[in-house]
Amino acid sequence: FIFQSMDSIEAINNCFAAGVVMSERRAIIPDNIDLLRDNTPCIFQSNPSNHPDRFKCMLEPTAISSEPGTYNNDLLALRGLNGCVIDVRPVTWAWEGNAFIFQSVESLDVINDCFAAGVLISESGYGAAE
Repeated sequence: FIFQSMDSIEAINNCFAAGVVMSERRAIIPDNIDLLRDNTPCIFQSNPSNHPDRFKCMLEPTAISSEPGTYNNDLLALRGLNGCVIDVRPVTWAWEGNAFIFQSVESLDVINDCFAAGVLISESGYGAAE
Protein backbone atom coordinates (compact mmCIF):
# COMPACT_ATOMS: atom_id res chain seq x y z
CA PHE A 1 0.00 0.00 0.00
CA ILE A 2 1.04 3.62 -0.50
CA PHE A 3 0.83 6.33 2.15
CA GLN A 4 2.35 9.61 3.31
CA SER A 5 3.86 10.09 6.74
CA MET A 6 5.79 12.70 8.69
CA ASP A 7 7.68 9.86 10.39
CA SER A 8 11.23 8.86 9.50
CA ILE A 9 11.86 5.88 7.23
CA GLU A 10 13.38 4.12 10.27
CA ALA A 11 10.18 4.58 12.29
CA ILE A 12 8.08 3.38 9.35
CA ASN A 13 10.27 0.31 8.81
CA ASN A 14 10.12 -0.52 12.53
CA CYS A 15 6.35 -0.23 12.53
CA PHE A 16 5.79 -2.19 9.32
CA ALA A 17 8.52 -4.81 9.78
CA ALA A 18 8.46 -7.97 7.66
CA GLY A 19 6.11 -10.55 9.12
CA VAL A 20 4.09 -8.05 11.16
CA VAL A 21 0.34 -8.41 10.77
CA MET A 22 -1.34 -5.03 10.46
CA SER A 23 -4.52 -4.59 12.41
CA GLU A 24 -6.87 -1.79 13.29
CA ARG A 25 -5.39 0.45 15.96
CA ARG A 26 -7.54 1.27 18.95
CA ALA A 27 -7.98 4.97 19.56
CA ILE A 28 -6.34 6.36 22.67
CA ILE A 29 -8.33 9.58 23.00
CA PRO A 30 -12.09 8.91 23.21
CA ASP A 31 -13.84 9.62 19.89
CA ASN A 32 -16.07 12.39 21.21
CA ILE A 33 -13.25 14.32 22.94
CA ASP A 34 -11.30 17.13 21.26
CA LEU A 35 -8.20 18.11 23.24
CA LEU A 36 -8.13 21.61 21.75
CA ARG A 37 -6.27 23.86 24.16
CA ASP A 38 -7.82 27.16 25.15
CA ASN A 39 -5.73 30.34 25.51
CA THR A 40 -4.53 29.78 29.11
CA PRO A 41 -1.28 28.08 30.17
CA CYS A 42 -1.38 24.60 31.65
CA ILE A 43 -0.84 24.46 35.40
CA PHE A 44 0.87 22.05 37.79
CA GLN A 45 -1.28 20.94 40.71
CA SER A 46 0.48 19.75 43.84
CA ASN A 47 -1.90 18.76 46.62
CA PRO A 48 -0.53 15.67 48.39
CA SER A 49 -3.39 15.49 50.90
CA ASN A 50 -6.02 15.36 48.12
CA HIS A 51 -4.40 13.79 45.02
CA PRO A 52 -1.00 12.96 43.47
CA ASP A 53 0.86 15.70 41.60
CA ARG A 54 -0.65 16.32 38.19
CA PHE A 55 -1.00 18.77 35.33
CA LYS A 56 -4.19 20.46 34.14
CA CYS A 57 -4.57 21.97 30.69
CA MET A 58 -7.78 23.86 30.00
CA LEU A 59 -9.63 23.00 26.79
CA GLU A 60 -12.13 24.61 24.49
CA PRO A 61 -15.52 23.10 25.38
CA THR A 62 -15.83 19.42 24.39
CA ALA A 63 -17.75 16.37 25.56
CA ILE A 64 -17.37 15.46 29.24
CA SER A 65 -15.15 12.51 30.14
CA SER A 66 -13.92 11.72 33.63
CA GLU A 67 -12.21 8.55 32.35
CA PRO A 68 -9.98 6.85 33.20
CA GLY A 69 -10.62 8.49 36.59
CA THR A 70 -7.58 7.03 38.37
CA TYR A 71 -3.89 7.82 38.77
CA ASN A 72 -0.72 6.07 37.56
CA ASN A 73 -2.38 4.76 34.39
CA ASP A 74 -0.41 3.43 31.42
CA LEU A 75 1.85 5.90 29.64
CA LEU A 76 0.47 7.28 26.38
CA ALA A 77 2.38 9.36 23.84
CA LEU A 78 0.52 12.51 22.75
CA ARG A 79 1.52 15.01 20.04
CA GLY A 80 1.39 18.78 20.41
CA LEU A 81 2.84 21.89 18.77
CA ASN A 82 5.09 21.26 15.76
CA GLY A 83 4.96 17.50 16.29
CA CYS A 84 6.47 17.45 19.79
CA VAL A 85 5.55 14.31 21.75
CA ILE A 86 4.97 14.03 25.49
CA ASP A 87 4.38 10.82 27.45
CA VAL A 88 1.42 11.27 29.79
CA ARG A 89 -0.65 9.19 32.18
CA PRO A 90 -4.21 10.45 31.68
CA VAL A 91 -6.32 11.06 34.78
CA THR A 92 -9.39 12.59 33.10
CA TRP A 93 -9.70 13.30 29.39
CA ALA A 94 -12.12 16.19 29.73
CA TRP A 95 -13.12 17.03 33.29
CA GLU A 96 -16.38 18.99 33.13
CA GLY A 97 -15.80 19.17 29.34
CA ASN A 98 -13.00 21.71 29.64
CA ALA A 99 -9.90 20.31 31.40
CA PHE A 100 -7.41 17.60 30.42
CA ILE A 101 -5.79 16.29 33.64
CA PHE A 102 -2.75 14.02 33.49
CA GLN A 103 0.50 12.97 35.12
CA SER A 104 3.88 13.36 33.40
CA VAL A 105 7.56 13.46 34.32
CA GLU A 106 8.02 16.52 32.09
CA SER A 107 8.41 20.02 33.51
CA LEU A 108 5.64 22.61 33.36
CA ASP A 109 7.70 24.58 30.81
CA VAL A 110 7.96 21.54 28.51
CA ILE A 111 4.22 20.85 28.92
CA ASN A 112 3.33 24.46 28.04
CA ASP A 113 5.73 24.57 25.09
CA CYS A 114 4.27 21.39 23.58
CA PHE A 115 0.61 21.64 24.65
CA ALA A 116 0.53 25.36 23.87
CA ALA A 117 -2.56 27.56 23.73
CA GLY A 118 -4.67 26.84 20.65
CA VAL A 119 -3.01 23.48 19.91
CA LEU A 120 -5.05 20.37 19.18
CA ILE A 121 -3.42 17.59 21.24
CA SER A 122 -3.55 14.34 19.30
CA GLU A 123 -2.39 10.76 19.40
CA SER A 124 1.26 10.47 18.44
CA GLY A 125 1.03 7.11 16.70
CA TYR A 126 3.96 5.90 18.81
CA GLY A 127 3.91 3.88 21.97
CA ALA A 128 5.13 5.72 25.03
CA ALA A 129 8.75 5.27 26.04
CA GLU A 130 8.79 3.46 29.36
